[in-house]
Amino acid sequence: MISVFKLLCTFTQVMRKSGEDATLNCSHVMTIEFYQMYWYRQLPGEPMKQMVYTIPNAEPDFEPDFRDEKFSVTKPDARSGTLTVKNLVPGDQGLYFCAVSIHSDTVTLNTRTKTSDHEL
Repeated sequence: MISVFKLLCTFTQVMRKSGEDATLNCSHVMTIEFYQMYWYRQLPGEPMKQMVYTIPNAEPDFEPDFRDEKFSVTKPDARSGTLTVKNLVPGDQGLYFCAVSIHSDTVTLNTRTKTSDHEL
């Protein structure tokens, strides 16, 4: 299986008070075949961790450390998505990234494929 990832960087600083929610937006201009979206978080002094994998109109696949009511995602279409961090605390401060991918064996928007090895 061949995976292609595109990381398109647009840096946005989001400042909120403790207890508030923060919603991060991700969008791209690649073809609609790049409909698989991944969200990552990097806390200060720590490596980047994958948070969630999502495709349009399907339940997101959260990684074990992120499976609670703290996070939610939307993926309404192939080219956009959001990540919401709820009830902010100081420990939520960090860098959040999104990436989109296309897999060579994925041929329709109804197929859901998750691979365990990702390269950026």
